[in-house]
Amino acid sequence: MLSKSCSQFWLLALLPALLTPLLGALMYFVWFAESAWVQPVYAGIKAFTLIWPLFATVWILQEGFDQFKSLLLFRWRFLLEGSIWGILMSLAILGVVASPLGHLVSQQADVVRDKADQMGVLSNFVFFGLFLSLIHSFLEEYYWRWFDREK
Repeated sequence: MLSKSCSQFWLLALLPALLTPLLGALMYFVWFAESAWVQPVYAGIKAFTLIWPLFATVWILQEGFDQFKSLLLFRWRFLLEGSIWGILMSLAILGVVASPLGHLVSQQADVVRDKADQMGVLSNFVFFGLFLSLIHSFLEEYYWRWFDREK
């Protein structure tokens, strides 16, 4: 059990980590959906995703940089877990698209296309897809699996 002061540090470190992505998504999908703020907010959330775990681990939790060595360890178990979940999610998505609910997905294609165009990624869709597949997925693993889950 964490002491009261220790748990306050954990709360101070994890609360922004849990709330900022939610607030960011609300900002670029709802509150500022039609404004020029979409790209800067999206970029800011990605920068926060990279910087906050470093800041919180070293300066709030005072665990030092040794904690980051665990990020560099390759674990077959994680690769297996990620592959299984990736396959299951892909099958679930394909199942929904192929089901009678598939028309609900196709009806939203224009909405997704419009948002991608507004965010400025439609004209560079291949590069944005590579960014999402490689860099963004690494950031998500680093942020959610290593920082939020391990902490």
